[in-house]
Amino acid sequence: YFVFVQSSGMGKTKILYQYKRLLEGMKHAERKRVALMVLCRSQSTTDPRKGEEAEVFDKFMNLKDIVVWIGESNDTIDFDKTQFKLFQYLDKYVDDVIRESEPVELVLMFDEAHYLLRKLKYTKENEERSMEALLFRLVRVWLRTVRPACSIVATFSGTSAKLKNFRIASDPDPNHETDTRDITRLVRSRGVGLFPTFFMTTTIGCLRKKGGAIKIDGSEYQQAIPYGRPLFAMMESRNELGKENLFHILKRMLQLHKATSAWKGNTSALLSILGTRVQMGQMAVEVSSNLIEKGYANLTFADDKTATICFMPDPVCARLAMCMMDNEFKMDGNLEGAEKKWWVLQAKNLYSNGLCTPEKGDFGEVMVALYFLMCADVLRKKDNPACDLRKYTKFSVSLKALLDLLVNGGKTEVNSAGELAGEEPRAVSEAKGDAGRQTETASDMDVSNDDTRDSKKVKVDKQSITFGAIQVCRNYNRVYGQSWKEFKSQDYLKHLYKSGVGFYVFPGCDHIDLVFPLKRSDTDSKDGFYFPLVISIKSRAYFTPAAAEKERLSMEDMAKTSGLDCAICLLVVFGSNVRSKDKEGVKYDASILDSLFRGENAIVSSVLRIPSNDCFGISKAFMEMTSTCAPEIPEVFASHAFIGGWEESQKNHHSSFTEQFLRVRKNPDDLVFITTDEMTKQLWRIGSNEGSEPMEVEESIQSPESGVSTAS
Repeated sequence: YFVFVQSSGMGKTKILYQYKRLLEGMKHAERKRVALMVLCRSQSTTDPRKGEEAEVFDKFMNLKDIVVWIGESNDTIDFDKTQFKLFQYLDKYVDDVIRESEPVELVLMFDEAHYLLRKLKYTKENEERSMEALLFRLVRVWLRTVRPACSIVATFSGTSAKLKNFRIASDPDPNHETDTRDITRLVRSRGVGLFPTFFMTTTIGCLRKKGGAIKIDGSEYQQAIPYGRPLFAMMESRNELGKENLFHILKRMLQLHKATSAWKGNTSALLSILGTRVQMGQMAVEVSSNLIEKGYANLTFADDKTATICFMPDPVCARLAMCMMDNEFKMDGNLEGAEKKWWVLQAKNLYSNGLCTPEKGDFGEVMVALYFLMCADVLRKKDNPACDLRKYTKFSVSLKALLDLLVNGGKTEVNSAGELAGEEPRAVSEAKGDAGRQTETASDMDVSNDDTRDSKKVKVDKQSITFGAIQVCRNYNRVYGQSWKEFKSQDYLKHLYKSGVGFYVFPGCDHIDLVFPLKRSDTDSKDGFYFPLVISIKSRAYFTPAAAEKERLSMEDMAKTSGLDCAICLLVVFGSNVRSKDKEGVKYDASILDSLFRGENAIVSSVLRIPSNDCFGISKAFMEMTSTCAPEIPEVFASHAFIGGWEESQKNHHSSFTEQFLRVRKNPDDLVFITTDEMTKQLWRIGSNEGSEPMEVEESIQSPESGVSTAS
């Protein structure tokens, strides 16, 4: 048998159905090939599309009829009776296709096979036992039955990664083997290994070319849906992505079954929401399996011991995850979002506790991606004032407003103390939301005209440049390490922009870490003009203006060498607790966009430093997870025995000696320069015997932001 594992909505059933149609009428070695699709549950009686189920599936496996319970407690099964009924069910499938005069090759395709994995208790020889996936194991034994007139191969498809490695510890145990081999039929010997798991369904965005799939007059959200999961694209084309189904999708993302308030303590739920937006990296196999089986993570690799996942472009899930990062969002009365600071704290805890590992081993890029999206969300909230499912149907925001917000730490107002204020208190924002909702007349699902309505509120000078990403995914195309010429393609950039995604580049790329598509509303083009925002991230305790300038110019040169006509190259410095003064024309200033706003094509670059006191607490969380000490300070301390010996030969202490220890810092006013200079000065005093005399204790040098203190 073969196993086919992938998350829900990726087209597993469709692929099996097409394979079944492909086999119709085919023969191999004089045997007729027949395929039967078996749904491992009873036929739905409530689904509006139950008629389609009957057309697709040949058999329905009603497990309630197969499993025979002892008593009324539904706690322990009668093993022998259950085995008999299951084999009777399966034998009938074979009997229906066998012809005495015509041998058959039968392909049995068990869909939604995760229903067979339930752990069941049973009694055998007056002893109570239990077995993982008892029904699945019994089906495997049945497949080994010797049938001269029929050979069988099976596929088991489902969302559970547990299907892939079902060679569990108890398999070689004779006590367990007896349970499934003590049957009155001739069976073939067991196999010696498992076939590789099939999971490579390349179906994301496969329906975007389907006629009528993209609603030209719909909201940006509706236009993005065909670029994601095929199931959701089909549902949208049938007008089935209403409030009820979206609620079920969100509950699946949050791993909820009954209570809607229990998700905050569920690690899988937190990883599902955060991973959907910014990719949290890899995690334990059990957690990965949960996110595939009960959520919308995609399996990207599987063997006997591992299961790696990612969250592929999926506008429906990404929008719901975005809503959950808004503390005003409510759905179905009692399912509520949480404030952005809370989500940042959860991301920090997940990394700190080792529950997930970032792709590059550096969670700085994940935090920066989350910061970009959260700042964009603040602007989207203004353009999408409703607090129900109409929220966030317009993805695009002003690039200038976004960059200003990034520089200001995500803060939109200045309070009386001259500090930028962050998110409003919940009570205030709810009151404003209630007032706004009193004038709203559209129905809960009326999202088709949101873009038109919201666009009238945005005033732009000259031509607008917009940012439209709502999630960040992985792109391992290694061409970006050599050239960015791919970013000249309008079709490619439009595809990225329409689907609402940005992406991380492959690990080890020398120039950039993150790419977002931008759109300029050119008057001479109906679709607008698309160009890239390429970002290099430096998560450092200190990154000098000179080093920043060097990196900025390197990005700019790469863009020009690649033949790009238009691009914004942004060097983002993150996690630094020391303020640095970049030169005018180097640090970010809104004027760098002037030529682009005029409709000119140009390559512009800038350095953008994220404040250490951003309103989401992202910088604070990052610095608490990493060392905030500049590297030279511990290096000087570790080398002080050698420095002291060298200083003995010097008549005077020279600041030039301090500079030799500094990597790139030359500014005497820099905190790290001052601290390092003080340490080497102390060593010179000791080496020149000045240390033997009482010294005047100098003032401690301390930075309120860094907490670094050195006293002579």
